[in-house]
Amino acid sequence: MYSSKNISMTGAGRKSSQKGGGNIYNTISVTYVKKALGDYKGRLADIHERIQELYRLGNDSEGMIASLTFRKEPEEKQRDLSSLLLRHRAMMAEQEQEIRMEMWRLAEEEETLRRIWVCYRALNELHFKIIRRLYVEKELYASVERECGMSHGKFEKERSAAMKRIVELYHSDLDNLEILAGPDLK
Repeated sequence: MYSSKNISMTGAGRKSSQKGGGNIYNTISVTYVKKALGDYKGRLADIHERIQELYRLGNDSEGMIASLTFRKEPEEKQRDLSSLLLRHRAMMAEQEQEIRMEMWRLAEEEETLRRIWVCYRALNELHFKIIRRLYVEKELYASVERECGMSHGKFEKERSAAMKRIVELYHSDLDNLEILAGPDLK
């Protein structure tokens, strides 16, 4: 399970396109980008699995009814049916709200992952190659550096510029299609 704890929450970032809620991923760190690229498909699969689980939970009224049963205690008086139904209704409403909140958070997390992936795909050829091999394919740094035929300083400068570009694009006001279109097609 992944959490948003690896995300820097300082500074102004891109705003959520939805009214009534801010994007919990306003500002991302390079560390978060590396993790997102390193397990993109796995993280998306985890999010989809969690959403499906929440959907099943939301449709499990039988389980909610079972949770309303009480063990009888000697001093306990028989519960009134109407109070039991009211309690059930309140619990269902609370659970529904919790499920919606969690689904919203998961949708935000998925949106963030997809935007990072779009920004990565929009990199120039050299930067894309470096980032793909280091963080997506998880090749050894020295191996990628050597095969790129650059000095260590030049390679690190290009790697750093690529990561910086991903973060800049992520925080830009451009939508994902505009990012993918590139500067020449806007």
